[in-house]
Amino acid sequence: MGVKLFVSGEIAYAADVNEFLMEQSIAKFANVAARNVAFGNGIPISQGGDGKPQLKEGQFCYLEENSLSSNGSGTPEVQFYNGTTWVGAENFAVSDGEITDVKVNAAAAIQLSKLAAGTSGQIVVCDSSGVPTYVTLSGDATISNSGVITVGGNTVALGTDTTGDYVASLVAGTGITLTNNSGESATPTIAIGQSVATTASPTFANMTLSGSLSVAGNVVSHAIPETAASLTNAIDGKIVKVSSGLALTTTGGSWTNGTQFTVINTSASALTITASTGTTFLAAPLSGSNVKLRAQYSTATFIYEQGTGWYVIGDLTST
Repeated sequence: MGVKLFVSGEIAYAADVNEFLMEQSIAKFANVAARNVAFGNGIPISQGGDGKPQLKEGQFCYLEENSLSSNGSGTPEVQFYNGTTWVGAENFAVSDGEITDVKVNAAAAIQLSKLAAGTSGQIVVCDSSGVPTYVTLSGDATISNSGVITVGGNTVALGTDTTGDYVASLVAGTGITLTNNSGESATPTIAIGQSVATTASPTFANMTLSGSLSVAGNVVSHAIPETAASLTNAIDGKIVKVSSGLALTTTGGSWTNGTQFTVINTSASALTITASTGTTFLAAPLSGSNVKLRAQYSTATFIYEQGTGWYVIGDLTST
């Protein structure tokens, strides 16, 4: 194998012709059958052989009509022998329509500009057969050739199946007025019966504070004295009028820590508030274990400290 320089007048031996000319040229055959019968054992008839050249690896052939080719085309084709079988041209030369995925290098980095051009603003979508196809975005949204998507007006409905943080509706609580609560572009308005701005003067029927109250101005109290038939937690913060002796007790923990109330004696003489079982009065003076309002219209304020007792401050007497 290889090449040889023939010199003019040199004897061309059969071996040289076979090796350097016949075996390294491209032989032409009408078809596969003609090619197959053209090769034999490589031994001349005179020596007991079939007189046909031996098929060797690396030989080429040209078939005028390859009806038995791997692609079944029946068209002309160049083939080579790999030592075992004839290999079709599609394995060493790419025919029209024969490029497959395996023939493209993974690092080929083929540019999109090499694809067939679509229309401005189109996108690539696989059709029902999985074939990528250029399509124009339609429906409620459009896309520009710079990739900007525009959603048409009044096309997105936000229902209760929306995910994420959102407000389904507003519910008016006690004392709250709610208007413009539904509909597109709604502007809900929440209002209460009066202004609670820092410069306003709101009025409330009752108010309970769990912490401290700090007042920069005057504290004006309009507590109206009322008659009390018993001393219970219901009189907390009130001014009560008492005309007969009553008992005050902490048994059962019925009083809240910090409870205070004021008693006005409306009887014609001194009025004794009796300390029942479990009650301690901290006052000066004491009348035994009790407190005694000195005379008619005498007043006393009772302040309860849990675990300690009642502080009593007012017009008291021990006699």
